[in-house]
Amino acid sequence: MTTRLVGVEIFKGPASTRHGPYTIGGALNVLSREIPDETTGGGDIAYGLFNTQKAHAWAGALGDSTGTVAEAVVLKSDGFKVLDGGGPTGFIRSEGMIKSEWLATADQRLELKLGLAAEDSDETYLGLSQSDFEASPYRRYAASNLGHMRWVRTQAELEWTGRIGSSVRTRTVLYHHHLDRSWTKFNRFAGPIDTHKLLQAEPTGGQGAIYLNILRGTENTSSPDQMLLIGTNHRIFHSFGLQNTNEWTVKTDTFRSVLEFGVRLHGDHVRRIHSEAPYAMVDGSPVPQMEEEEVKLDSVATAEALAVHIHEDLSVGV
Repeated sequence: MTTRLVGVEIFKGPASTRHGPYTIGGALNVLSREIPDETTGGGDIAYGLFNTQKAHAWAGALGDSTGTVAEAVVLKSDGFKVLDGGGPTGFIRSEGMIKSEWLATADQRLELKLGLAAEDSDETYLGLSQSDFEASPYRRYAASNLGHMRWVRTQAELEWTGRIGSSVRTRTVLYHHHLDRSWTKFNRFAGPIDTHKLLQAEPTGGQGAIYLNILRGTENTSSPDQMLLIGTNHRIFHSFGLQNTNEWTVKTDTFRSVLEFGVRLHGDHVRRIHSEAPYAMVDGSPVPQMEEEEVKLDSVATAEALAVHIHEDLSVGV
C-alpha cells in the first residue's frame, strides 16, 4: 500500500536491464521500510468522508548482531456508491510486514522478510445506463447486490549478502509470493441479451426495457432467459524464484569499474476456476435458483524463466 512506501527508484536505459527482459521503458523499484539503526517507531491515523478510516504503525530496533522492524496498516471505508435496496459498497484492506536480520560478521548478513495482506471489497463490474448515470452517478443496480471481492496475499523472502575478498560483493535472494483471489459478481443474463449493448441502447419499451428493469430491481424475473448469471472468478497465483548478483569493484587513481553479474531462476503458476449460477430477481433482490455453482473454466498455466545479465559502470578520471 502506498502509505507504507518509503521511496521509489526509477531505472532508465541500460541500468534497467538487470531487472528483467521486459524493461524497454525502464523499471520501478518500490522501497519498503528498512531495519532502523536505533530503537524507533511511528504511526499515523486518519478519518475522512464515508466513514473512511486509516491506522498505520511501525516499530524497529537494532542490536549488536540482530535487528527487526514490523509494520502494519488498516484502511477501510463504507464506500460512496448507493446500492438499490440498500447494502454495503465499501471495503477493508490490511497489510503487515516484518523484517529480521542477523549479522554473522561485519561482511555477512542474513535477512528474512515476511508479508501478509488482505482485502474485502463490495464491488462490481456492472455499470449504469446513460440516463441513470447522469441522474445519479454513484448509484448501483440491485443486480450487483452480491458483488464481493476477497483476496489474501503472502510473501516470504530470504536474503544473504556478503563479501568474497575485499573487492567482490555478493547477494542471493530466495523469494515466494502467493495470491488467492475470489470475485463474485453479476456476469450476464441467461438469455442471448448483451448487457453492455442493453445499457448503451437504454430501451424504453419491449423486452429490452424489461431486462433493464430487472437489473434495476424494479421488475421480477419471469422466464429462464431473464435469469441473472452470477458467478465467482477464483484465481490462485504463485511466483517464486532464486536470484544472485555479484559486484566486482576495481578502483585506481584514474578509473573506477563496477562489474555486475546476475542470474535469476523464476517460476509462475496460475490456476483459474470460474463458476456461475442462475439467480432470479425477486422484489429487488437476487435469489439463488440452485445450491451449487456450475464450473465454466478450470485451467492451469505455468512458466519458468532464466534471466542472466552483465552490467558495467565505468568512471574515468576519478
